[in-house]
Amino acid sequence: METTIKKDELPVHAASEQDTTAAVETAKATRLDAGLRSLDHYKNKLPAWQYATRQKLIPLIRWETSYVAKLQNAMRCSFLDSYFSITANLGTHTFFMIFLPILFWCGYTNVGRG
Repeated sequence: METTIKKDELPVHAASEQDTTAAVETAKATRLDAGLRSLDHYKNKLPAWQYATRQKLIPLIRWETSYVAKLQNAMRCSFLDSYFSITANLGTHTFFMIFLPILFWCGYTNVGRG
């Protein structure tokens, strides 16, 4: 499974393309858990009970990830890819800011108010 590194997660000093590549490789090497940050980040930022719960759940998540990936790969088809891409956007802020005014404009104010 390939890890995606966002630009804002890279060190500030990574100015050239070579520095950026090195920073990405370093970031990939330090990712030891199911989150996007190092273990120390979660230990420092989370309350003790949340961190302890997270530490107990990480082995389960690591164990089940390969099975979920295999299941998703076996069931993958262009229809489901399109369906989930579309439905994933139905709960976004952008969707509501575009779609709700259209409901009011078309006279469906009861539907727009929920």
